[in-house]
Amino acid sequence: MARKKRPAFSYEQALAELQDIVKQLEEGTTSMDELTDRLARAQELIRLCQAHLRQVEKQVNLLLDDPSGENSES
Repeated sequence: MARKKRPAFSYEQALAELQDIVKQLEEGTTSMDELTDRLARAQELIRLCQAHLRQVEKQVNLLLDDPSGENSES
């Protein structure tokens, strides 16, 4: 069975790759044939970064709501 799924990236790795794509697009070094592939990859990376940020936000909110790990009101 062939898997087309890409390996899991950390937020930092995804952001670095996204920055490289943006740089390539800004410099005009991407051929027309590669353009759609690079844009599709950029969309994947943006979604990955957003998912990482949502997860971190949830964790931070949980800690801020109840830093002791107990479910009590202050």
